[in-house]
Amino acid sequence: MEYVYATILLESTGTDVTESSLTAVLEAAGVEVDPDRVAGVVETFAVGSDVATVTDVAEASR
Repeated sequence: MEYVYATILLESTGTDVTESSLTAVLEAAGVEVDPDRVAGVVETFAVGSDVATVTDVAEASR
């Protein structure tokens, strides 16, 4: 769920959700980042998905 929380944080501050920005937030929180999961979340947002969809993707990738 930390990937979803980081995505919500980025969205709420008006920051684009990119692999770089998502990775930076996760690393700042002390999360061991999985580049494949980051790419999946970013790809999901790129097609206009909402946070609920991202939550589903994050849970499925565990």
